[in-house]
Amino acid sequence: MIKEYTGKFKAEKFDGSLAMIQKYNLDYEYDSDGCCVFYDGIYLTDLVVGEWIVQTIDGYHKWNISPNVFSETFKEVK
Repeated sequence: MIKEYTGKFKAEKFDGSLAMIQKYNLDYEYDSDGCCVFYDGIYLTDLVVGEWIVQTIDGYHKWNISPNVFSETFKEVK
């Protein structure tokens, strides 16, 4: 579920589901350790399950952030 956060951003935790893969038009490959990493060819790179997909309110720019950095950086708008 997408929620709004301070700084005029929306964020959604990536769960690796088919629905999210299709929603963000993601492709995937396996890294040298055999870990599945996702990407969209434009903004999202090396996205793994559990990371946050953060995007501007207009949805134009997106990037992925690790859970620990995300929790230290953003606070949910109630």
